[in-house]
Amino acid sequence: MLISSSSFLLQLLLHALLVSAWFVCCNASASSPTTVTSPVPPPQMPQGNSSDHMALLTFRSSIASDPLGPLSSWNGSSHFCQWHGVTCARRHDADRVIELDLHSLALSGLVHTSIANLTFLESFDLFNNSFHGHIPEEFGHNLLRLRHLDLSMNSLEGEIPPSLGNLSYLQVLDLARNQLTGSIPPQLGSITTMEKICVYKNNLRGSVPHSLGNLTALTVLDLSYNNLTGVIPPSIGKLRNLTSFNAEVNGLTGTVPSSLYNLSSLVVLALGSNQLSGSLPPNFGVSLPSLQNLSMYGNHFYGPIPSSISNASSLLSIQMLANGFSGVIPPTLGTIKNLSYLQLEDNFLEAKHDHDWRFITSLANCTRLAKLILRNNRLEGVLPQAISNLSRGLDTFLLSHNRISGNIPNGIGDLVGLAFLSLRDNLFSGAIPTTIGKLQNIVRLDFSQNQLSGKLPSSICNLPHLNLLLLEMNHLTGAIPPCFGNLQNLWGLDISDNNLSGSIPKELTSIPVLSVLNLFQNSLSGALPLEVDHLKNLNKMDVSNNHFSGVIPNSLGDCQQLANLNIGGNNFIGVIPPSFNKLRGLESLDISRNNLSGNIPNFLQDFSNLNDLNLSFNNFDGETPKGGVFQNASRISILGNPKLCGGILELHLQPCFGGESKSSYGHALLTTIITSLGAVVWIIFAILCIISLRFSKRKTFPSMVRSKEMFSRVTYSQLFRATEGFSLCNLIGTGSFGDVYKGKMDATITNCKSVAVKVINLQQHGASKSFTRECEALKGIRHRNLVKILTSCSSLDFHGNEFKALVLELMQNGSLEQWLHPAPKDDKYCQKHLSLAERVNIATDVAFAIGYLHSHNFKPIVHCDLKPSNVLLDDNMTAHVSDFGLARFLPNKDDSKNPTNSLAFKGSIGYVAPGKST
Repeated sequence: MLISSSSFLLQLLLHALLVSAWFVCCNASASSPTTVTSPVPPPQMPQGNSSDHMALLTFRSSIASDPLGPLSSWNGSSHFCQWHGVTCARRHDADRVIELDLHSLALSGLVHTSIANLTFLESFDLFNNSFHGHIPEEFGHNLLRLRHLDLSMNSLEGEIPPSLGNLSYLQVLDLARNQLTGSIPPQLGSITTMEKICVYKNNLRGSVPHSLGNLTALTVLDLSYNNLTGVIPPSIGKLRNLTSFNAEVNGLTGTVPSSLYNLSSLVVLALGSNQLSGSLPPNFGVSLPSLQNLSMYGNHFYGPIPSSISNASSLLSIQMLANGFSGVIPPTLGTIKNLSYLQLEDNFLEAKHDHDWRFITSLANCTRLAKLILRNNRLEGVLPQAISNLSRGLDTFLLSHNRISGNIPNGIGDLVGLAFLSLRDNLFSGAIPTTIGKLQNIVRLDFSQNQLSGKLPSSICNLPHLNLLLLEMNHLTGAIPPCFGNLQNLWGLDISDNNLSGSIPKELTSIPVLSVLNLFQNSLSGALPLEVDHLKNLNKMDVSNNHFSGVIPNSLGDCQQLANLNIGGNNFIGVIPPSFNKLRGLESLDISRNNLSGNIPNFLQDFSNLNDLNLSFNNFDGETPKGGVFQNASRISILGNPKLCGGILELHLQPCFGGESKSSYGHALLTTIITSLGAVVWIIFAILCIISLRFSKRKTFPSMVRSKEMFSRVTYSQLFRATEGFSLCNLIGTGSFGDVYKGKMDATITNCKSVAVKVINLQQHGASKSFTRECEALKGIRHRNLVKILTSCSSLDFHGNEFKALVLELMQNGSLEQWLHPAPKDDKYCQKHLSLAERVNIATDVAFAIGYLHSHNFKPIVHCDLKPSNVLLDDNMTAHVSDFGLARFLPNKDDSKNPTNSLAFKGSIGYVAPGKST
């Protein structure tokens, strides 16, 4: 009985335990089964905050691409605090995310607002990914513990949320290299803990907020490469801990606040490519003793460079190019021992006497000097021999576009570290020193546009790394040394416009990378080397105006990279080689002024890139092709080939009787008669215009004033922005020496919002002189029928290449050429025609302009290239003569010395204005 009772009690106890377990399971989960057949362990929940876990998963779902796979660890198999890039800390008895570092993982997607739920987050880093979309406004409301926010190098858009000003613990804000727009929120000025703000390389506009002057802990402020305008707030000068201030490439105006020059903590001061003005204070270097990098290029600063700059003895780099600095270069620069980069080009710095060159002697103390760039100033006199004492580590020495005379010092050869040496466009005379052969590291050597004489030194052949050799426009004589074939890395050779003789050595054709070969305007003779086909990379070859003879070698057709070929002005005979059919990349071909014969090959009309063809003054015969480039009379010249026939009507060639029908012949005859009658009418009209001009010769026009108004100099970056990066959409014309773009500029700069920017192609021979000639011609003339130059730019582009441009009035109605002979794709002109009255007015305008140039200017000017494409029409269809790149000044009665050398042929060769009825 006792045993039986004990068994019953055990059974009852077990039953009670099972019932209790059932109730526990039911209360633990609503989804638990109502009956329990076996014990089930409870699910493993993360040992942390569930909101952080969910926020990370939501963010993960917004990632569109994870090519490197770092987020593969973000799954349920591990605790979220162990996921890649996630750092947690124990907060209020739970693991909370305090750092999320996903930089440089090639991630793309949105920055999801779920991140704002990580309320304990202190650092968020997405640097160097491909995130897009907006920065969530919620960040500024929820992430109140955030100290470090780095979203740089992504593709984020929209504005910077003003709510970020609520992040009172924020120390680093880096939003650089995105596509952010709008302005810099003034609310950021309330974050007194801020130490670093970087928003460079975005599309931010507006002014620099004055409130940023409240950030007393700020050490780095980088606003560069945006579109900011207005002045630099004086409050920036209150940031006593500021070590780096960078506002390069914006549109800032006004003067630099004096308080900024007194920030003794500054290490970097970068103000380049703005519209700032003013002079530097005399104590400049004294008040900035810690300065290491100084960038003030591309502004309107003026006055002398203070000698006190040497007190900033830690300076490593000085960039003050493209301003209006004047006076002598301070010799005290030599006391800056660690100076490595000195760029003072495009200013008005002077050196007239020997003692003005003392800075060269002093710079010998700068043993780390690597770049010395002084081109385009007003340096005169003789280059001192002391240049041989400059740093052996000097790799760039540019003195081009000055007025330096005398011989090139032999000591130039002691600068054995040189890679880039340019003495271009000076007055150097004498022979090229043979010591040049000691420059074993030289890559680019430019002695062009001087008065050098003598023979080409064979020591040049010892320069194994030479990539570009420019010696054009000197007085060099003798033959091209055969050892030039040793220059196996030579990409470009230009020794044009000298007095060289002899033949082209076949060794020259052994240079595998040679791409540009300019030998024109010499006295070279003989035949072209048959081995020319070895130049597989040849892109441009100009041997015009020499004495070459024989046939054009058939092997030239194997140079299939050729885009520009000019062999005009020689004594070549025979036919155009059939192998030219392989030169499908040709853009320009000039074989004029030779003794070539035979038919014009039909394959030339199949060259899709060919837009400039000159076959004039040869002995070609037969029918002229009608397709391709031959469809546009303005792109070809066939003058001086009397045996040619056929072609398009605009060429006015005789019909080819053997292949033309009688109806075609009658049509051509009728066209010829009509054209002749039209020509007679125009001749009579021209005579009447000249007579009218003579009667009005003494009339003074109100617009004929010689204004000495000074226009603001513009920088490359201003023109870059005005033309939207020299976009093809803004290209409105192409000429011999450059392209013309329409642009929009601040009217305070040019007095004209809409402008035309003529960018000079400095790779084209004579382009630099054309730029100078046009400036000389236009600076002293004013007439209502002449295109007005607003300003000019002579500087460097963003890659350090030479850049020259003219800024002119924009003529909204294009050129007379477009109205007379509109292209089929130009609907604006195809649908309109000039009335007789408009034609008469335009002719009268042009006559007035030419009359002014010839008879009313202080020195007579011959335009030399007057044609419809150089006659531009404004809103009122008033004509303006443009393009003075080939203009010539004629001697007046008071000039007895140095008569003009205007005997050279100028203008568009063979141009005759074609007639066209409307």
